[in-house]
Amino acid sequence: MYLNFYNDDSMNCNRSRNLKELILYKNYVASICAIFNIAYMLYV
Repeated sequence: MYLNFYNDDSMNCNRSRNLKELILYKNYVASICAIFNIAYMLYV
């Protein structure tokens, strides 16, 4: 996933689109972490 981001960036040079995708990817990871934290708090 991370390597694909850089390959796309070097191929089409559409930086705004790739930056948007990177931000979405970071939000996706952060939301997964939040879900795990909530599940852990409910479990404990």
